[in-house]
Amino acid sequence: MEKIIPFEKEIVMNDNINDITSIGVEHNLNIDKENKIVSGEFLISGEYRVTSESDYTLKFSETLPLFIEIDNKYDILDNSVSIDNFYYEIINNNIILVHIDLLINNLKEKEINLNEKETNLIGKGNDIMEENVMLEENNRCIEEENNEAKEETIKEELNINNIFNTNDSYETYKTYKVYIVREGDDLELICDKYNITKEELENYNNINEIKIGEKIIIPSNNEES
Repeated sequence: MEKIIPFEKEIVMNDNINDITSIGVEHNLNIDKENKIVSGEFLISGEYRVTSESDYTLKFSETLPLFIEIDNKYDILDNSVSIDNFYYEIINNNIILVHIDLLINNLKEKEINLNEKETNLIGKGNDIMEENVMLEENNRCIEEENNEAKEETIKEELNINNIFNTNDSYETYKTYKVYIVREGDDLELICDKYNITKEELENYNNINEIKIGEKIIIPSNNEES
């Protein structure tokens, strides 16, 4: 029996990417049969060009750690791991997203004897009742969270309107975007992406230190009447 486990990760480059001229993946993954753990690293390396006119390429390499626990229902004997598929996408001018399909070979489900099956069946009735109660409770919590999220979104929109539309008699207005800081972002990258200055960002945000997941208000450079 074979098991394919998909893996993906964003890689942030130091320079703009025009095109990837070469890219490859290797790994040093090992299987800990006693603890049923696959661990190690993917090694991504390649070259890319900054502009289409340039004959000069830049090299890059990235190490991506991996840790997987194998379910106890499988026997770990003469297993091996390999890369079944690998491809990438250019997300923007300095980020690529790599996709790796990891293949684990020779997995075998444990055999359950008759006594164990009977024991499992006896406990199933109570387990199903408990699961139904838990599902009802989870659904109620999810519904409450969705309502809270809707209220938070409405409040956030109202707050933005209160900040930027304090006078209904204004004949001109600006539009604004909310950007969520991602891994590898910095002020220069965000400013370049939206064609704004650091001073313009400071008018609407506290940007002494930006953190991953933080929301930043991006003002539009174009006014509409």
